[in-house]
Amino acid sequence: MLKKLTLCLLLILALSAVIPVGATPLDELTTLAAQVPADTQVFAAFRIDSDYFDTLESISASIEATIGAELPRDLQIENISNPIEEELGSWIGTTAAAIITDTAPAVAGRDVPAIIAFAVTDRTAAEAFLDDILDGDDFTKTETEAYTLYAGGSFDIHYLVRDDAMLITLMPDMPAETLLFDFDTSLAESEAFIEAQASLPEDEYNIFVYADLPAILGPVAPLAGLALSGTPLAGADIAAIPDALGPLTIGLTIFDDRTLVVDVVEPVIDSEALGLSDARPRLALDFLSLVPADAALVIHDRGIGKGFVSLLDGIDALGEQLDAAGIALPELTGAEVDDPVGELILNEINIDDLAAFTRLTFRGLTGLTIEDGLGWMTDDYINYLSVRTDDGALSFENSLLVAVTDVEAANALFAALQDTADQVSVEATLEGDILALETGSTIRSVLPRTDLVISDLLIGQTDEVFAVGTRAGVEFALNPTDDSLVTDPTFMTASEYFLPDTVTLLYASVAAPAEALQGALRQMDRGVADAIGLLGVIESASITATSAEERPGVLRLAMTIAGE
Repeated sequence: MLKKLTLCLLLILALSAVIPVGATPLDELTTLAAQVPADTQVFAAFRIDSDYFDTLESISASIEATIGAELPRDLQIENISNPIEEELGSWIGTTAAAIITDTAPAVAGRDVPAIIAFAVTDRTAAEAFLDDILDGDDFTKTETEAYTLYAGGSFDIHYLVRDDAMLITLMPDMPAETLLFDFDTSLAESEAFIEAQASLPEDEYNIFVYADLPAILGPVAPLAGLALSGTPLAGADIAAIPDALGPLTIGLTIFDDRTLVVDVVEPVIDSEALGLSDARPRLALDFLSLVPADAALVIHDRGIGKGFVSLLDGIDALGEQLDAAGIALPELTGAEVDDPVGELILNEINIDDLAAFTRLTFRGLTGLTIEDGLGWMTDDYINYLSVRTDDGALSFENSLLVAVTDVEAANALFAALQDTADQVSVEATLEGDILALETGSTIRSVLPRTDLVISDLLIGQTDEVFAVGTRAGVEFALNPTDDSLVTDPTFMTASEYFLPDTVTLLYASVAAPAEALQGALRQMDRGVADAIGLLGVIESASITATSAEERPGVLRLAMTIAGE
């Protein structure tokens, strides 16, 4: 039994590599790619050295210290490196890999040829280990100068030991000969694999994933086309999708012992074929100085007005295509309505009618076309949420800030919204550059009794920013102080790991808002409050992305663990 448990350590090494720790140069991390052919479809490499597991234990201890309790037993990470060093340390290297050479069998419902590989530092010791572990089992051992093959056994698992690697089959139906690859070019030497590594923004990672999407999706595309027959999407060129894609590349690492990072390289190599936009301009991150320091959730992007106008144009174009094809809205949505009047309306409304209704409503309320009212919003915008507990009362502040690119057009929209407030009989007060709409009392009157603070809606404008939202946010945007988001220590730490020249930003400050919510909710629902308190493990999280014509775009997910 002990021998079987020892053998399971090999699988534990592979399965425990889910949290990135430290970093290793990519060429060292991916050395096992030399063991498999260039057309290998999935290759995932990761570290398995003692430092890796020691840091896992450190992260586990840090989380327990933050929440003030032990993790559930099946999530605890303790003393992994010692038994590994004792049982495998004489021969095992510092990297391992999970490999799938061909995913096509999965389309037919069969097992894919999956392999686990380990770097080997001492072939003789590795063979001695297997001789001991497999002693008494019904294995056939074949020894050559290049390799030693252990085939068969009660688990129908095969082992191949070379001078620098051990390969293990994972599926019972895989013949032992699967491990005896015969190739002229290895995956490590393939141009696509080399370019995939170069496309990542960092030189060092401790987990690396490569997936040949064109090869993986190739057998699936015809089946997807058949599945769409008889639907509004019948005739779509699904087969063109794999040809427009490159490999999926992912790198995972950790910075400064507590910020976990996942980098994903955009797999699209022909954006025009997929109808995607070209490279986008980078964000002006100094625009975040108009956001208060306590912002809990921030979305920073560009072109909100232009994007909305383009969405309506796209709906118009889709409506024309559906009309030409004779496809009604119910056929597109699959909606069924029992009410005869509702059925009549649904059958008479085309999807482009929704866009027309939106345009007419906007013009009716403001006197402006969508293009005139929103088309100037082509630059940066920020939408953010803050959680506050002033004087013990819970409030949520939400504001939308848009960089002004056309002062005259922004002035016209501001004036039009004043007229709209008069039309709908909303009490409004002009406070300098701010239009205050007394909406808070109206909302409170229709809500159940609540201690939640509900602010009025404000609209503010200067030559630099157009702001819509709750009072605190709009007033800060028009008169910012030094106590802004860009000076907040949590944000400053998180921003160190943003991708340079990012074209989009999603940021969340987690620990501080979670603490505020926990305190405010404790008297109402202790269980919910305690659950929210667990979020205190995370100090902050962010998503950034790059977009460029000369190289694939990259998406980065980063999460900083709260310090003790």
